[in-house]
Amino acid sequence: MATSKNKLKKLVIAGLDNAGKTSFLIVLRHKYNFRELVENLKPTIKIEYTSFNYLNNWEKSFWDMGGQEQYRTLYLEDPVYFEDTDFFYFFIDIQDNVSNLEI
Repeated sequence: MATSKNKLKKLVIAGLDNAGKTSFLIVLRHKYNFRELVENLKPTIKIEYTSFNYLNNWEKSFWDMGGQEQYRTLYLEDPVYFEDTDFFYFFIDIQDNVSNLEI
């Protein structure tokens, strides 16, 4: 049986479209030499799931949630997306001029 220290942690990465959620995950995994990976990113469609070992034996499962309005609505209507979440990060782009924001 796995101890709580070795338990897979679920981290939800959510936020508005083009806020940098996927770019953040690329940086976290690669630390350096990642510019070419983020320069040509396309918007995340619905959810992309990834997991990796971080900081020696801390397994992470990341749910990179697409930020488009139709997906945000879907997430809020179905609680399964947030069940068993250990950490929740919500990204915004402070330079984005959004006048009619509905989360």
